[in-house]
Amino acid sequence: ATGSGDGTLANGQNATNSSVTVFTLAQLRAATYNFRSDMVLGKGGFGDVYKGWLKEKLPPRGIKKTAVAIKKLDSFSMQGLKEWKFYNAKLSDFGLSFWGPLIDSHVSTRIAGTMGYIDPEYLATGHLHVKSDVYGFGVVVVEMLTGLRAIDMKRPSGKQILVDWVKPYLTNRRKLKKIMDSRLEGKYPPKEASQIAHLAIKCLQQESRFRPSMTEIAETLEQIDAIHMRLG
Repeated sequence: ATGSGDGTLANGQNATNSSVTVFTLAQLRAATYNFRSDMVLGKGGFGDVYKGWLKEKLPPRGIKKTAVAIKKLDSFSMQGLKEWKFYNAKLSDFGLSFWGPLIDSHVSTRIAGTMGYIDPEYLATGHLHVKSDVYGFGVVVVEMLTGLRAIDMKRPSGKQILVDWVKPYLTNRRKLKKIMDSRLEGKYPPKEASQIAHLAIKCLQQESRFRPSMTEIAETLEQIDAIHMRLG
């Protein structure tokens, strides 16, 4: 893709015969603050996964920031590179979803993915569903609400796996307030935060058939944003 020296996108350029957007190493470095250690979300089978912010220039002087997950492959991981090049992946970080008519079906494969984000149904059955990545997205939403990592062994016993710990707190505003990112100092729209928490609950359903599609998720987030903008 083309971009300025600070990693800001001017125009996203697609790879030939592919729907995957190509980014330069400089852009990925900028998005992750040069792959800074505190930006690590988790460790996958072939390398670390970083949280990043892609900045896109909008006319005339605006900048749009998009949160992304970026996997940095281990230098020796040729198998990881081979798997990533299967451009049909919807979310290459999790390495789980595939294009195709898989709405009510699944494919079988070896267990792979980033610990803390893996669909528990997939772990239990080995069956990979098109909504497996929806679960992972739900984990990321919970991370954003709480400001905490999906897995942190330094936390007290019972709180090391984020989703298991906070899932009961997502059900209403009073409980949600207790686990919201303390750095916000309570300065967030409670109604919208509650709506996003309920969306996370849907994404984290144990059975994939009860989870929303990514289209439904996007529509819900757009509706929440529109309401916030109108009332704000």
